[in-house]
Amino acid sequence: MAREDFTHWRHEPLRSGVLAPLSLGLSQDAVVAAFGPPDEVSTTKKQGLPIIFNYADVEFHFDSQPRHRLSLIYAESEDGTPRISIE
Repeated sequence: MAREDFTHWRHEPLRSGVLAPLSLGLSQDAVVAAFGPPDEVSTTKKQGLPIIFNYADVEFHFDSQPRHRLSLIYAESEDGTPRISIE
C-alpha cells in the first residue's frame, strides 16, 4: 500500500466505521507498511522515541513501551473538535 491507499483509508472510517487494514496494537512498521513513511513524526522529549505518526490530518499515536504499539487514531475538525478518536 502507499499514499493513495492512505487517502482512501482516511475517508473510510467516517463513511463505514471500518478501520482495515489497521487495528489497535499494530507496530509502527505495520503502519508504515500499510501507508508508507509518515508526513511527520513526533517524538518523546525524554528519550526521543517516535510516538506519533502524522499522515495528512490524521495522527497515529503509539504507546511508549519498547514495542511501540498503535494505541490511538485521532483527527480534529477545523474547529478543533475530535472527528476521529479511536483508542
